Amino acid sequence: MRSRRISVRNVADLARAGFEIARQPVTKVDFEVHHAAARHGYLRELVSADSDSAVFLETLCTATNGAGVVIGTHTRKPLDGTEVVEHVDGRQPAERPQQNAGGWVFRQTTSPNPTFIYESAQTFEGLIAIDPAAHEVCEWHGVAIRDLVREISQAASALVDAPLLSLQCPAQLPTIVKTRNHDLRTRKEAAAPCASLAVRFAIALRDVSAAARFELADRFRELCEKHGYSFWLADTRPGHRQGNWFEVYHADGEFSPLYKGDLRSRQRIATVLPVTFVGPARIGSTHAVVSFLQRYPQVGVVGCAATTLSDVAFVHLQLAIHGVAADRLSRILGKLLGESSTPARPHRLLRELFKRLGLP
Repeated sequence: MRSRRISVRNVADLARAGFEIARQPVTKVDFEVHHAAARHGYLRELVSADSDSAVFLETLCTATNGAGVVIGTHTRKPLDGTEVVEHVDGRQPAERPQQNAGGWVFRQTTSPNPTFIYESAQTFEGLIAIDPAAHEVCEWHGVAIRDLVREISQAASALVDAPLLSLQCPAQLPTIVKTRNHDLRTRKEAAAPCASLAVRFAIALRDVSAAARFELADRFRELCEKHGYSFWLADTRPGHRQGNWFEVYHADGEFSPLYKGDLRSRQRIATVLPVTFVGPARIGSTHAVVSFLQRYPQVGVVGCAATTLSDVAFVHLQLAIHGVAADRLSRILGKLLGESSTPARPHRLLRELFKRLGLP
């Protein structure tokens, strides 16, 4: 019965995709990715510039650990006549980004995935806190975030076969509510810090049944109980506005038992490498990226932001590479991007970079 519903849904998605393609004269999407030092006003200066390239249809802007990213998309006009060079199977070398006064800018064109259709009103939104009391990001935090993002993306793709709509870390935790002996007359609310070591995510449910929601909620609750994380769900009860959260599991604030060993360093991170993955939106793309990173024990994720703009997936990660100095990383990365034989596929490029850095 379930396979029959999936088959009917796929046919409906295909029909809607054909209708969307017929409405649009072009299917190419231009995008820009700006990596820059986090500062106030960068997005405002970018979108208010007197340039056609600054007119974005959709935009993602985020910053953490002193590094910021701005992503914008704008569809090519039919009369532009700009030639697009197709990269077949990643044989063309990766293009070097352009450097400006504020950082690095990468401009390219890609094909969207018009079959990536979801009902935005039917979502499963959660928030998982790893170490909310932390005052600085340590190396074990990067390992914990990387493993948590993999679990979230795997649940979306393998458990419910649904796209991961958004991903954000760090994130603001829900309002802190305290009462004395559960007396509502003594209720006091305090705003949580604007940024904590927590991962906020949203999954578009293709199966909107209550069973699917319970299956996801139980999966994440068991995960948080095992690791010692706190877990909230977006409150979807009638009469509760969007933005309210329902606490499912409360951790006692201790370190996760899985990250107490000698191999999990508590030293402060010293080097951050911002990386943005771009491609047609597909179910499981984030899971594929993070699963590849798990092969390298020294590579953690200390910040992330993922979303879909114009049917194109953007997965931005801040990688923390243990034991590698920033100047050495910049020197090796610059040399790699300057070579004519630099691979374009993300896993091949990262594999070559990690190899030159001496990572096992």
